[in-house]
Amino acid sequence: MWERVLSEQEIMPNSEALKFHWLRSCWVFQFWAQASENFLQLSSLSDFGWKVSNNLLEFIWDTEGNFQKVEHTVQWYTKGCSCKTGCTSNRCKCRKSKSGSKDGFCGPGCKCTNCVNLPDKSDTSLDISLSDISLDEISDVEIDDDDDVDVDDDDDDDDGDDPVQAHLFSDLDMFYLASEDL
Repeated sequence: MWERVLSEQEIMPNSEALKFHWLRSCWVFQFWAQASENFLQLSSLSDFGWKVSNNLLEFIWDTEGNFQKVEHTVQWYTKGCSCKTGCTSNRCKCRKSKSGSKDGFCGPGCKCTNCVNLPDKSDTSLDISLSDISLDEISDVEIDDDDDVDVDDDDDDDDGDDPVQAHLFSDLDMFYLASEDL
């Protein structure tokens, strides 16, 4: 997954946290589905995103591995060097910390001057090729190749834009996104 991110916007959504939330919601649904019955048959709370310890009920928010990744990112944001030489030698504690799990770059917590120990943004690219996309997926997208681009094509005297509509069809689901005039 991700080892370290450069900004908060780059943190990937966490599917494990979503799974725990979904499990808790399923348990609550089971409870309310049987609410009108005299006897409830409910599954164990520990199987549905909760932890029971010392007769207390706690949420399981996320896996331990994801908590460690977040802690590592927070440490990276708050700690850093104060080099005056541009972080070019191993005297820089950020550069010195480079190992298999750490990249050794200076981060936002650093107070160094004229730093050259920064990640190269040009090396970061998505590894996606057209061979990964099947032709069926491409043919399911409806594209309007209308050469007449008339943004305000209704007969109203308003000077506003008409609603933009986008249609995306997939094999499993059909999503329709449209904005409507109110």
